[in-house]
Amino acid sequence: MVAVTPVVGGKALQGSAGKMMRELGREPTALGAATEYRSLADGFVIDREDLAFAEGVRSLGMRVLAVHTVMRTPEDRVQRPEHGRRLAELLPDARLVEIQDSYTLVMRDQPRAFAHAIREFVAQTPVAPSAELR
Repeated sequence: MVAVTPVVGGKALQGSAGKMMRELGREPTALGAATEYRSLADGFVIDREDLAFAEGVRSLGMRVLAVHTVMRTPEDRVQRPEHGRRLAELLPDARLVEIQDSYTLVMRDQPRAFAHAIREFVAQTPVAPSAELR
């Protein structure tokens, strides 16, 4: 199983993951999140911004893939759509996918559409040698 980090650049992308991690005495980083997932997943996707944590994640016995992971939805009231569009313009190799009828927790609101978007992204994204880590 592969898990995707809920934390990028030390900040939770959705909800209160970072706050909960801090309250539990965990570091709100990609490595901290991977530590929580290590008994459930053998692979972990981190954002390229957190590439420095790749070795630490690998030391947990997980394979690592570093790609741009930020996702937004058109109906999201927390993360405005224009921010997602601007971010996609700024990031090299970024792809903006808007999943209709979903809000801040797109993976819960539209799980099939979310899984389809992830599968498409992974299938169509060439992995640079620096991103694919043993």
